[in-house]
Amino acid sequence: MAEHFIHIRHVLLYEFASGHLAAEAHRNLSQLFGTEALSGRSVRAWYQRFKSGNKKLEDEPRSSRPTAISFDELKNLVEQHPYERVRFIRCREDVMLMKKHMESFYYEI
Repeated sequence: MAEHFIHIRHVLLYEFASGHLAAEAHRNLSQLFGTEALSGRSVRAWYQRFKSGNKKLEDEPRSSRPTAISFDELKNLVEQHPYERVRFIRCREDVMLMKKHMESFYYEI
């Protein structure tokens, strides 16, 4: 995680501990960090997190997105399933491509 995000979150935790409202904290962050400050929505989300007792400043783990496959892997998949539609291949859990990109792959194959 970028170091400046941790600094911003420390300041945000200080604002919360000082009893400032989320809107006031957002204004203070905007004055201090300018365009690199968190959005008002993000400040409110962090305040909710702090109110629930979670004072950790690191991001919560997220479920990972399916891995995008290479052109060669897609070509092999299409060759294995030549009569399947684009939707079938996109629905596989190991494929993460937008429809327009997949259709361009089909034209190249």
